Amino acid sequence: MWYNRLVDYVQSIERAFLLLDEISQAEVGVTELAELADLPKSTVSRILNTLLEVGAVERAESEASYRIGPKVFSLSAGRGMTVNLTARARPHLRKQSPGPIPHRNVVLGVL
Repeated sequence: MWYNRLVDYVQSIERAFLLLDEISQAEVGVTELAELADLPKSTVSRILNTLLEVGAVERAESEASYRIGPKVFSLSAGRGMTVNLTARARPHLRKQSPGPIPHRNVVLGVL
């Protein structure tokens, strides 16, 4: 599927991530997901029910399709995603300015 399989892996987790990847592209229903993932509809339905239960997906307004749920957003905003921007930028700033850099401030913007 996505990568060269390791000796020990759990196929249902791989399939869940495959479905999440498809759902992240657009709201999609069970039948379309089954076709996109090349999986039986019953398998897709069971995985979606589990993802729904844990908040990883939620039903869209149409109730016939699914979208990414709040749990995925909270996981992506977790502590593991924080970046020490100063530490990451320091080597690049040193390349731009020879010698010591006393008391220089850099304003960074995020769109």
